[in-house]
Amino acid sequence: MKTILVPIDFTDNAANSLAYATELARLTGARLILFHAFELPVSVGEVQVMVLAVEELKKAHLERLHELEMTVQQRTGGAVPTECIARSGLAVVEILSLSDELEADLVIMGVTGRGMLSELIIGSHAASTFRKSRVPVLIVPRDAAFRKIDRIVLASDLHQVTRPVQDRLVALVRVFGARLLIVNVLQHERPASVEEAAAERSLERLLEGLDHSFHFHVNEDIVGGINEFAAEHAADLIVTIPHKHSLWHRLIHEGISTEMAFNSRLPLLTVPDHMP
Repeated sequence: MKTILVPIDFTDNAANSLAYATELARLTGARLILFHAFELPVSVGEVQVMVLAVEELKKAHLERLHELEMTVQQRTGGAVPTECIARSGLAVVEILSLSDELEADLVIMGVTGRGMLSELIIGSHAASTFRKSRVPVLIVPRDAAFRKIDRIVLASDLHQVTRPVQDRLVALVRVFGARLLIVNVLQHERPASVEEAAAERSLERLLEGLDHSFHFHVNEDIVGGINEFAAEHAADLIVTIPHKHSLWHRLIHEGISTEMAFNSRLPLLTVPDHMP
């Protein structure tokens, strides 16, 4: 892991996600990019005035980012390379653009904690980002503190695990030296299908040599079942895959990933199946 992008909106949630990102960067040797996207507060008529307004706002936001950068340096004794970037534009658009430009390995964001209903109605930068991102996005709950990642739960129906996702998972498990628990949450008890058994065998071959196990967990509430399984196995991180292929899979898997983002007590890593 070389580059971690941390969008900052100067809220307490962003401060917590930055603290989490700082410890993760220290552990992996990655550099941190502190980023803020801003919009002009009012429309301005003349181009010259607009340019001046953008430059003044950019300068002010960079000053605030540099203050946060100082806390990172003090916390790590200068061990984590950092950079501050501020740009005008819509937050999600600029986050996605910059993550591609930097070839970021990971985007780390917080959530507002307004509650599931208001998040779905109002929307959130975190949810919009992981739905569209071509790189993994780590969603940090507002009260989550960093701890060593020893157990990773991959919530998957096994059909989701494409080759790009497989490669990313293997790299992730190796970076942390963690145990990977692959869980398929079923809404009722049933034997594994032929397709599920074949997908498990394929993934088993890829994960050979890594500490991993396969599980089925029964719960009518899929999100509740994922959280229940993670708690029972003392997981440190949950991984989901927002699917992009069919409309049905998109509705199911993106919906589950979105609900997980706002209800999980653990950090949630979304790994897209359409990575570059």
